[in-house]
Amino acid sequence: MRKTILILALCLAFVAAQSDDDDDFFYDIWSKFLGGGCTCSSIQTMVAESEGTRSCVYKDSLGIKTIGIGFNLEKSGAKATIQNLGLNYDSVCNGSTCLT
Repeated sequence: MRKTILILALCLAFVAAQSDDDDDFFYDIWSKFLGGGCTCSSIQTMVAESEGTRSCVYKDSLGIKTIGIGFNLEKSGAKATIQNLGLNYDSVCNGSTCLT
């Protein structure tokens, strides 16, 4: 997620440097984010492209079991979320079941 924020910040800074009026530029960008101009789909796509997508369990940079687009399998409620998808949580966590 930090890479995504850094990439977004660098892109904003680059485009702002090309803009004649930085104040209007940043207002337009943030109003799109805050005003709902960006869809969940576009944000998900941006994060997936930046962070990558993995269908099987892996350990992230902090050693946390993760799957998909950075879904923390060790957080509270993760087991219920996986089970609600009709999957066996232990099987997903040990890598014998992957997402499709």
